[in-house]
Amino acid sequence: IFLERIIAYASSANLLKQRERLSDKRRWHKNMMKLINIMFQCHQQVKYNVEGDIEMDSLKLDPQIWQQGGYTETGNVSLETLKATAFSKDVIDHVVETSPEALQVLADLDIEPQDCMRLSDTLDRTKSGDIKVMELIEGISCLRGPARRSDIVAVDLMMRSMQARVDELWLRHRRSSSHSPQQH
Repeated sequence: IFLERIIAYASSANLLKQRERLSDKRRWHKNMMKLINIMFQCHQQVKYNVEGDIEMDSLKLDPQIWQQGGYTETGNVSLETLKATAFSKDVIDHVVETSPEALQVLADLDIEPQDCMRLSDTLDRTKSGDIKVMELIEGISCLRGPARRSDIVAVDLMMRSMQARVDELWLRHRRSSSHSPQQH
């Protein structure tokens, strides 16, 4: 019983620390700006070879740029430009795969390491191949912390709703096609 109490106490203390980290707006803002600056720096530098692959030498991070507020806080980039910027999935994948700085920022944002492996696929809601800055911010916000049962239930409810809509559309289609005159 004593050991169980110690384990329960440690677990609740860890949960409390995690809640504090997740609700810390300064931590969120500081780390999100670092991530955007890393992505923006790579986005500006990226070069592709004739096969359409990223030239690895073109993406060298300058730590002074992103650690000191980078492009966004120094005024080098307007808010409108930043909002209009879309990062390619290739750049995001490359940065996450090769940049220890980006991985550390994601860890500081409480993004689970397994969620980083397919980050661009997760963030690309429209499946366009590009992730806008607002999609990046919203997606990272949703990925923070461990998966919760409420996340799973929300997805299940959305899927049920979508299935009901598809079923309704199918019935309407069948009714309309059965009432229309058939051509011979």
